[in-house]
Amino acid sequence: MGALNILLLQGKKTMLPQTVNSASSPLRPSRILAVDDEELIREVLSLIFEKTPHQIDFAVDGQHALEVWHQANQPYDLMIIDLNMPRMNGSRLIQEIRELDSAVAIIVLTGHGGPNEAYHLLENFRISDFLTKPLDDPNQIRFSAENALARYRLEQETRIQTEELTKINLELQISKQYMDNIIASMSDSLIVLNPDYTIRTINQEALQLLGYEETELLGKPAKLIFDEYEAQRHEFEELVIKGTIKGIEKTYLRKNQKKVTVLASCSAMYADQGNLEAIVCVAQDITHRKQTEEALRLAKENAELANRAKSQFITNLSHEMRTPLNGIIGNTELLLDNKTPSKQVEHAEAILTESNVLLELINGLLDQAKIAAGKMILAEKPFHLENFMDNLDRIMGSRARQKGLHYEYELSPDIPVGLVGDEARLRQIMVNLIGNAIKFTGKGTISIKGEVACDLQDNMLLRFSVQDTGIGIPKKSQVSIFDSFTQADGTIVRNYGGTGLGTTISKALVEIMGGEIGFESEEGKGSTFWFIALFDKIKDDTVLEQLLQSTVKSSSETTSLQRTGHILIVEDDETNRSVMIEHLQNAGYTIETAENGQLGLEAFKNSRFDLILMDLQMPMMDGLTASRLIREEDRGIKTPIIAVSANVYSNEIESCLSAGINDFLEKPIYRQKLYAMLDKWLGHGKETEVFSTEEDISLLSTISHSESPPFNYERALEELNGNKERLENILSRFLERLTPQLETIRNALKNGESETVRKEAHTIKGGALTLTAKSLADQALQMENLGRSGNLKNGQEILDNIISEKQRLENYFITAIK
Repeated sequence: MGALNILLLQGKKTMLPQTVNSASSPLRPSRILAVDDEELIREVLSLIFEKTPHQIDFAVDGQHALEVWHQANQPYDLMIIDLNMPRMNGSRLIQEIRELDSAVAIIVLTGHGGPNEAYHLLENFRISDFLTKPLDDPNQIRFSAENALARYRLEQETRIQTEELTKINLELQISKQYMDNIIASMSDSLIVLNPDYTIRTINQEALQLLGYEETELLGKPAKLIFDEYEAQRHEFEELVIKGTIKGIEKTYLRKNQKKVTVLASCSAMYADQGNLEAIVCVAQDITHRKQTEEALRLAKENAELANRAKSQFITNLSHEMRTPLNGIIGNTELLLDNKTPSKQVEHAEAILTESNVLLELINGLLDQAKIAAGKMILAEKPFHLENFMDNLDRIMGSRARQKGLHYEYELSPDIPVGLVGDEARLRQIMVNLIGNAIKFTGKGTISIKGEVACDLQDNMLLRFSVQDTGIGIPKKSQVSIFDSFTQADGTIVRNYGGTGLGTTISKALVEIMGGEIGFESEEGKGSTFWFIALFDKIKDDTVLEQLLQSTVKSSSETTSLQRTGHILIVEDDETNRSVMIEHLQNAGYTIETAENGQLGLEAFKNSRFDLILMDLQMPMMDGLTASRLIREEDRGIKTPIIAVSANVYSNEIESCLSAGINDFLEKPIYRQKLYAMLDKWLGHGKETEVFSTEEDISLLSTISHSESPPFNYERALEELNGNKERLENILSRFLERLTPQLETIRNALKNGESETVRKEAHTIKGGALTLTAKSLADQALQMENLGRSGNLKNGQEILDNIISEKQRLENYFITAIK
């Protein structure tokens, strides 16, 4: 031991920074590996750590130390390493150890090396201490070891805590990201409030609903977005007590101060200590649902009102129809019982009057059905407006004057005399409005006015008004005055009668005519009903001149014209058959009849007729089938076939055309309407452009191109009083206009402009009919119908036919006329 004491007392220590006070660090068992080639040093170290709780192992050199390191079942906490050793010196061993364990504490105990080497090892390999042999104090090595071990344990604990904190932080980040993803993917709005009712969190759905940016709301008071905030704050306070409120309706305020109705569920969140942490509100926008519910409620109410209105309408209609029927039945009985001729005439006139009233009711119902089905088509043709108003005055003015009312009308001088439009539908609107004015006016004036609302290039909007001094319309009833099956007041039905269809049909017709309708009324002072409708201008001076001539001619014609011809009536209804026979025999025609299509076909095979009146709906064989079979038997003569029907819709026209029917006559059959149709086809009167149906149908004769010239030169010349030069001028101008019109149609077909196709084809058809160029007019009619339908698929084929007819007309003009 003496030698050992001398050895230790001779040692000198190189002082290194000390970070842990050994006196204050409690000893904890650790594993130490001492590496030194000197056996004496190993014995000294064994004696130093003998009374410590630490376990110490030894190695004789660096290579041996690595073997011991790898064979150990637990890692070492501290290594005491000599530098100068065989096989592997201490510096190399330190490098190897640092690659195996970067944290283990290392003390260098060497008899060689000075401060530079100590600094090098301290800087590059993070050694804990550098001691030189011999040591001044044998305890110095123990103090240094305890200091290094304490530092090592602190680093280990710090490392473990750091790893745990890192792991916790990572878990928190993952949890936050998970929650953020949940919040971001929510289809409902989420708002989290702090205990002081400021906004802590708000998701994108809520921001979009409210119209804010996130920075505008975070940390702001909740009253910014909650309507009736104080009341809702009371709910929140109750929520703090109850913990959860589910499925309550709330109102949010958007940034623009508009209100949004939401269905909300709110929950209170508490900290571990039981303190309120937050209030979470999840809400779903139910504004659209509330609107839908309200719309359904209104729709239900409207449906109930409509049902009541229809029930009332049926009641009114039953009453209105019974009234003329009672008159018809009563007067018929009186007519049969009374033998006095004057009384018979009186009863017959009463029957006719009541029948017309009944017919007007039925026509109103049919028109309503047509409008509802979208099958009401306007008949656009030239008409004389002043003549139209004069005729209206004779009918409606007479009715007003019989009631003791003053009737007057005025047309603005800016309105052209001749217009193109549906005269019949214009008359129907005016008769409805004027009839109501007369019905609801006890005394005073009925004033009619027509003026220009807007003058356009090719057409114009006209404004017509009907003013009365009658009972007026109550304000509560004004909103429904144009509704179907509705009258202003139930007392009106009792006092004045009517079904309420007149204004409804008038509104629909005005809208079909491209206009609008309205009224001003004051109860007890009268009403003014007005409407605006679109009419085309007559561009062709010749058409206008012919219109004026026809007006003068029609006013001077008498009804005593005697007609000749052999006519076949194919009609299953005995009454209709009897009426037509009576009218036609009185006019001078020879008549044969058949009760169905089969008998009509047999009659046609046995005799020659100048014209056939064909009912469409009959037993045994209908009118379409009979007409088709007659056309097969009638290849050379082309006898005109006129369809007699209560109604012909536009979707039936093509079938009638293919069956060979030329024109239509609507029931009931009035004498003058029947005569006009026969005059048209048998040459007793002036042939008009448009047939007598309301659908604007101009069905032409079926003579093929090879069987006839492109136009009836003699007829056209006759219409111009034999003025050949005038006819040549008109035809030349027509052909000049036709070229750009066809080019316009060609471009419109390419661009899918169906309305342009319809208008241009309609203009060509009118000019062609005026010139009696029926083949050209027939092709133009097909093009017009194509444009009206909106399907231009076969347009090019029809255009080629029109061009061919134009060429035929040009050739005929050059070779046969000029």
